[in-house]
Amino acid sequence: MLMPVIAIEFNYLLPCFINEIWIFAAGQAPLLLSKEGGTARNPSWSHDGRYVYFSSAVQGRWQVVKTDTQSLKQSVVALDLDYFQESPSGEYQVVRRSADGGYELHMYSGGEVIELPIDSNGVLIPHFVLREKALYYSTFLDNGRLDIRRYDLQSRRLKSIKHGSFSSIRRFSVSLDEQYIYLPQSILGNLDIAALP
Repeated sequence: MLMPVIAIEFNYLLPCFINEIWIFAAGQAPLLLSKEGGTARNPSWSHDGRYVYFSSAVQGRWQVVKTDTQSLKQSVVALDLDYFQESPSGEYQVVRRSADGGYELHMYSGGEVIELPIDSNGVLIPHFVLREKALYYSTFLDNGRLDIRRYDLQSRRLKSIKHGSFSSIRRFSVSLDEQYIYLPQSILGNLDIAALP
Protein backbone atom coordinates (compact mmCIF):
# COMPACT_ATOMS: atom_id res chain seq x y z
CA MET A 1 0.00 0.00 0.00
CA LEU A 2 1.38 3.40 -1.00
CA MET A 3 0.97 6.06 1.66
CA PRO A 4 0.37 9.60 0.34
CA VAL A 5 3.86 10.79 1.19
CA ILE A 6 5.81 11.51 -1.97
CA ALA A 7 8.54 14.05 -2.55
CA ILE A 8 9.84 14.82 -6.03
CA GLU A 9 13.26 16.35 -6.73
CA PHE A 10 14.95 16.62 -10.12
CA ASN A 11 14.57 13.19 -11.76
CA TYR A 12 13.86 11.22 -8.60
CA LEU A 13 10.77 10.09 -6.75
CA LEU A 14 10.97 9.71 -2.96
CA PRO A 15 7.97 7.68 -1.73
CA CYS A 16 7.18 6.25 1.68
CA PHE A 17 5.74 2.74 1.36
CA ILE A 18 4.06 2.01 4.68
CA ASN A 19 7.19 2.14 6.90
CA GLU A 20 9.98 2.27 4.31
CA ILE A 21 11.65 5.13 2.41
CA TRP A 22 12.60 4.47 -1.21
CA ILE A 23 14.18 6.36 -4.11
CA PHE A 24 12.96 5.69 -7.64
CA ALA A 25 14.81 6.95 -10.72
CA ALA A 26 14.18 6.30 -14.40
CA GLY A 27 16.28 3.41 -15.68
CA GLN A 28 17.52 2.42 -12.21
CA ALA A 29 16.47 -0.21 -9.72
CA PRO A 30 14.47 1.08 -6.70
CA LEU A 31 16.71 1.85 -3.73
CA LEU A 32 15.66 1.32 -0.10
CA LEU A 33 17.03 4.11 2.13
CA SER A 34 15.54 3.09 5.46
CA LYS A 35 16.38 -0.10 7.31
CA GLU A 36 14.51 -3.16 6.12
CA GLY A 37 11.85 -4.11 8.64
CA GLY A 38 12.23 -0.79 10.47
CA THR A 39 9.80 2.09 10.79
CA ALA A 40 10.45 5.30 8.87
CA ARG A 41 8.33 8.26 7.75
CA ASN A 42 8.32 11.89 6.54
CA PRO A 43 10.91 11.82 3.73
CA SER A 44 12.15 15.18 2.42
CA TRP A 45 14.93 16.55 0.23
CA SER A 46 17.71 18.95 1.12
CA HIS A 47 17.58 22.28 -0.71
CA ASP A 48 20.25 21.17 -3.18
CA GLY A 49 18.72 17.72 -3.80
CA ARG A 50 21.81 15.84 -2.64
CA TYR A 51 20.52 14.63 0.74
CA VAL A 52 17.36 12.91 1.92
CA TYR A 53 16.05 13.38 5.45
CA PHE A 54 13.57 11.08 7.14
CA SER A 55 12.38 10.09 10.60
CA SER A 56 13.37 6.63 11.80
CA ALA A 57 12.25 4.73 14.89
CA VAL A 58 14.99 2.93 16.81
CA GLN A 59 13.89 0.92 19.86
CA GLY A 60 10.71 2.97 20.13
CA ARG A 61 12.45 6.37 19.86
CA TRP A 62 12.38 8.65 16.84
CA GLN A 63 15.45 10.22 15.29
CA VAL A 64 16.14 12.15 12.09
CA VAL A 65 18.46 10.46 9.59
CA LYS A 66 20.33 12.14 6.73
CA THR A 67 21.32 10.11 3.64
CA ASP A 68 23.80 11.23 1.00
CA THR A 69 22.22 10.18 -2.32
CA GLN A 70 25.65 9.95 -4.02
CA SER A 71 27.57 7.87 -1.47
CA LEU A 72 24.50 6.44 0.38
CA LYS A 73 26.28 7.27 3.64
CA GLN A 74 23.85 7.85 6.49
CA SER A 75 24.19 9.90 9.63
CA VAL A 76 21.90 10.85 12.48
CA VAL A 77 20.98 14.56 12.40
CA ALA A 78 19.08 14.67 15.69
CA LEU A 79 18.03 12.28 18.46
CA ASP A 80 15.43 14.65 19.91
CA LEU A 81 13.40 15.33 16.74
CA ASP A 82 10.80 13.28 14.90
CA TYR A 83 10.25 15.65 11.94
CA PHE A 84 12.68 17.63 9.77
CA GLN A 85 12.11 19.58 6.55
CA GLU A 86 14.39 22.07 4.83
CA SER A 87 13.13 24.97 2.69
CA PRO A 88 13.88 24.84 -1.07
CA SER A 89 16.09 27.93 -0.67
CA GLY A 90 18.00 26.36 2.23
CA GLU A 91 17.33 29.44 4.36
CA TYR A 92 15.31 27.70 7.09
CA GLN A 93 14.11 24.37 8.47
CA VAL A 94 10.94 23.21 10.21
CA VAL A 95 11.43 20.59 12.94
CA ARG A 96 9.34 18.92 15.62
CA ARG A 97 10.59 18.00 19.07
CA SER A 98 9.96 14.39 20.10
CA ALA A 99 9.55 15.20 23.79
CA ASP A 100 6.55 17.52 23.61
CA GLY A 101 5.51 17.63 19.94
CA GLY A 102 6.40 21.33 19.66
CA TYR A 103 7.35 22.79 16.27
CA GLU A 104 10.30 25.10 15.67
CA LEU A 105 11.48 27.20 12.78
CA HIS A 106 15.29 27.29 12.49
CA MET A 107 16.67 30.22 10.49
CA TYR A 108 20.15 29.75 9.02
CA SER A 109 21.01 33.45 9.08
CA GLY A 110 21.75 34.35 12.68
CA GLY A 111 20.79 30.93 14.03
CA GLU A 112 17.39 32.19 15.21
CA VAL A 113 14.97 29.56 16.60
CA ILE A 114 11.26 30.47 16.52
CA GLU A 115 8.55 28.51 18.31
CA LEU A 116 5.77 27.92 15.77
CA PRO A 117 2.16 28.35 16.94
CA ILE A 118 1.07 24.90 15.83
CA ASP A 119 -1.20 22.69 17.91
CA SER A 120 0.74 19.50 18.60
CA ASN A 121 -2.31 17.56 19.82
CA GLY A 122 -3.53 16.61 16.33
CA VAL A 123 -3.53 12.97 15.30
CA LEU A 124 -1.51 13.61 12.13
CA ILE A 125 1.67 15.58 11.57
CA PRO A 126 0.69 18.66 9.55
CA HIS A 127 1.53 18.82 5.88
CA PHE A 128 4.06 21.62 5.33
CA VAL A 129 4.81 23.56 2.16
CA LEU A 130 7.90 25.74 2.56
CA ARG A 131 8.33 28.79 0.36
CA GLU A 132 10.50 31.93 0.24
CA LYS A 133 8.08 34.36 1.93
CA ALA A 134 6.06 32.03 4.12
CA LEU A 135 5.50 28.51 5.29
CA TYR A 136 2.10 26.88 4.91
CA TYR A 137 0.63 23.98 6.85
CA SER A 138 -2.61 22.12 7.45
CA THR A 139 -4.01 21.64 10.92
CA PHE A 140 -7.12 20.33 12.65
CA LEU A 141 -9.61 22.75 14.18
CA ASP A 142 -11.59 22.06 17.36
CA ASN A 143 -14.65 20.96 15.38
CA GLY A 144 -12.71 18.32 13.46
CA ARG A 145 -12.41 20.42 10.33
CA LEU A 146 -9.13 21.13 8.61
CA ASP A 147 -7.56 24.52 8.07
CA ILE A 148 -4.66 25.73 5.91
CA ARG A 149 -2.55 28.39 7.58
CA ARG A 150 0.19 30.76 6.39
CA TYR A 151 3.07 31.86 8.62
CA ASP A 152 4.76 34.96 7.21
CA LEU A 153 8.53 34.70 7.68
CA GLN A 154 9.11 38.46 7.79
CA SER A 155 6.22 39.70 9.95
CA ARG A 156 6.05 36.48 12.03
CA ARG A 157 2.26 36.59 11.67
CA LEU A 158 -0.03 33.60 11.25
CA LYS A 159 -3.30 33.68 9.35
CA SER A 160 -5.90 31.17 8.19
CA ILE A 161 -6.32 31.04 4.42
CA LYS A 162 -8.57 28.05 3.72
CA HIS A 163 -11.20 26.20 5.73
CA GLY A 164 -12.52 22.77 4.85
CA SER A 165 -14.51 19.92 6.28
CA PHE A 166 -12.77 16.92 4.81
CA SER A 167 -9.28 15.51 5.04
CA SER A 168 -8.79 16.23 1.33
CA ILE A 169 -7.16 19.55 2.19
CA ARG A 170 -4.59 17.92 4.45
CA ARG A 171 -2.44 17.61 1.33
CA PHE A 172 -2.08 20.71 -0.79
CA SER A 173 0.56 22.59 -2.74
CA VAL A 174 1.51 26.23 -3.18
CA SER A 175 2.83 27.80 -6.39
CA LEU A 176 6.45 28.99 -6.29
CA ASP A 177 5.33 32.63 -6.52
CA GLU A 178 2.90 31.96 -3.63
CA GLN A 179 -0.04 33.34 -5.61
CA TYR A 180 -1.99 30.07 -5.82
CA ILE A 181 -2.88 27.18 -3.54
CA TYR A 182 -3.75 23.87 -5.17
CA LEU A 183 -6.17 21.55 -3.40
CA PRO A 184 -7.34 18.06 -4.28
CA GLN A 185 -11.05 17.86 -4.86
CA SER A 186 -13.24 14.81 -4.62
CA ILE A 187 -16.95 14.25 -5.04
CA LEU A 188 -18.80 11.67 -3.01
CA GLY A 189 -21.08 9.50 -5.10
CA ASN A 190 -23.79 6.99 -4.37
CA LEU A 191 -22.87 3.57 -3.08
CA ASP A 192 -24.73 0.72 -4.77
CA ILE A 193 -24.70 -2.88 -3.65
CA ALA A 194 -25.39 -5.56 -6.23
CA ALA A 195 -25.74 -9.31 -6.03
CA LEU A 196 -23.63 -10.99 -8.71
CA PRO A 197 -24.42 -14.50 -10.05
